[in-house]
Formats: sequence, C-alpha cells, structure tokens
Amino acid sequence: MKAPGAAWLFWRALALLALAVLAAPARAETVHVRAVHDGDTVLLADGRRVRYLGIDAPERGQPFYAEALKLNLALTAGRTVRLEFDRKREDRYGRLLAYVHVGEEMVNARLVREGLAHVYLIPPNLLHAEALLGLQAEAQAKGLGMWGVVPGVRPGRQRLRPPGGPRRIPALRPRGAHLRLPLGRPPAGLRPHAPRRPRPGPAGPRRADPALLGRRPARLEQPG
Repeated sequence: MKAPGAAWLFWRALALLALAVLAAPARAETVHVRAVHDGDTVLLADGRRVRYLGIDAPERGQPFYAEALKLNLALTAGRTVRLEFDRKREDRYGRLLAYVHVGEEMVNARLVREGLAHVYLIPPNLLHAEALLGLQAEAQAKGLGMWGVVPGVRPGRQRLRPPGGPRRIPALRPRGAHLRLPLGRPPAGLRPHAPRRPRPGPAGPRRADPALLGRRPARLEQPG
C-alpha cells in the first residue's frame, strides 16, 4: 500500500487543528449589559451575571461603594461590552468570571487605578494579575479612593514576581470552596472586623444554675 503523501498529512493535521479550535471554549464574548448590580457585578441582557475578575469593590454600606457603583454604571450600563475569560469561567454561584472591556479600556483595571477596588485574585485566574497589582500600587502611592482613607497607607509589598527572584505567590488561605488570594488589602476601615472573643475572667467558684437548684440527682441503677 502506498504511504500517504506529504500533502495528505498536511491537510489532515490542518483539519484536526480546526476541530480542536472549534471544540475549545471561546476566550471572549460580546454581550449587552442590562443592569449594574454594584462596583464589580453586572447583569446581562440574557439574564446571566458577570463577576469582575481580579478585583473586589466595596460592598453596600462600606466607604466608596457609591463611587465604585457610579463609575461602573457610567462605563457599562446599557452598553455592549466584551468579556475576556481566564482559565476558570464560572464561580460556585454560577456567575461568569471575566475581565470586562469597553472599547479599548478594561473596566476592572479602571476601578483599581482610581482606588475604587482592590486586587483580589482567585487562582487559577491570574492572567492580568501583575498589571492589576501595578495599577493598585500607583493608586496606593497617590492616596486615591479607598487608599486615602487612612493616612500613611503605602503600597503593599506583595508581588507575583519579586525583582531578581523566581515567580512566587504568597501562601493561599482556604475559604469555602475557593482558594482566595487577597493581594494588597484595603485599609482597615474597609475590612470587616472579626468579633473579639471574650477574655476569661479570674478563676473562682462556679455559680450554680438557679434552674437546677432543688432538683434531686438522678438515680443510677445497676442492671440485674
């Protein structure tokens, strides 16, 4: 039997490559924003929700919530945007995870640059991590937005690639079903405070429960 020629092998390889490309999920999608939920979440015309990747904006009741919401509204409400996906496309709540682009501008980056969101990374979605960290450092240095709340706040030291060293990511802390990596935390006034545990009092005799006073101890009978 005659061996297949070079031309046949070429077209076969090209066909397999085309099938692989078609089978792979799209890295980008053009959508229409119907409503803006908050500084880092929007609702699409088809009912899906999109959570912005790589950032965390203030929640309702926290400082700069209104400013982040206002900027997100101005950039995305009622507009056609492009979603850029990373390695993981959805979170455990079924929301799309994406970098949101309006024209040539990434909304995620704009919020960080103006100090209205801080970098919040969840591996394996680290595509724009270094760029976002650089923008956050600039916002911190200028005291923009949330970084101007507490005097003397300086850029965080966490980096994905320390100068002259290998790629390193700070230790991950499990929380729920995700391994979350908050890099460059916001000022203390923007973080929820953990409840303090009551300090143990001085050692002394324990007071009897008034509800138990007057009750006779239960009889313990030895089985026959």
